[in-house]
Amino acid sequence: MLTIIKQDLFRYKPKPYSVLVLLQGFRAQGFRYMFFKRLKEHFGTKSLIGFLAKLCMRRYTYKYGFQNGGKIGGGFYIGYFGTTVISKNAIIGKNCNIAHGVTIRSAIGKRAGTPKIGNNVWIEYHPYRKRFN
Repeated sequence: MLTIIKQDLFRYKPKPYSVLVLLQGFRAQGFRYMFFKRLKEHFGTKSLIGFLAKLCMRRYTYKYGFQNGGKIGGGFYIGYFGTTVISKNAIIGKNCNIAHGVTIRSAIGKRAGTPKIGNNVWIEYHPYRKRFN
């Protein structure tokens, strides 16, 4: 767990890990949210740390609009403040960036499936680009 948190932190503050760098990382909303998500995943909600992490995640979900489920690799970077939604079934690789206004969800119907995103991917939403069906 600590390794993944260090990888996330390095994406926000590309400096060698220290307690000071960790505290500086908490200025970024994305890192703060992912830190508590990692704690909740590691400890579960039955332990005190996991329960407190769950409460913090709930607060940040309402405050910042982040709803990130699924399996997310280390080095995850939420670039901007704003709504991002990731399905609980999604699988995201290492060192991925996601911008505001992005929704990644599972498909239903004939093309049902789980989204799988590889390593080193940048996902961004452009509302003014033409959409293809």
